[in-house]
Amino acid sequence: MDWLQLIGSYCFPIVACVAIGFYLKDRDDKHRADMKEIQSQYTEELKEMQKQHSEETSALRQEIAGINKTLTELVFITKNKEDKNNG
Repeated sequence: MDWLQLIGSYCFPIVACVAIGFYLKDRDDKHRADMKEIQSQYTEELKEMQKQHSEETSALRQEIAGINKTLTELVFITKNKEDKNNG
C-alpha cells in the first residue's frame, strides 16, 4: 500500500505538469500562427494603402500642374488685354 500511495502522490502531479506543458506549447504554437496570419494581412493591407496613396498623390500632382498651366494662361491673356487697352 505504501508503494501505491507513493506512486499516486508523485505520479499524478508529474503527469499533470507534463500535460499542462504540452497544452501551453500547443496554445503558444496556435497563437504564433494566428499572429503570423494577422501580420500577413496587415502587411497586404498596408501595401494596398500605400499604392492608393501613391496613385492619389500622382493624380493630385497632375491636377495641380493643370491648374498652374491654366493660371499661367489666364495671367498671359489678362496681361495682353491690358497691353491692348493701354496701347
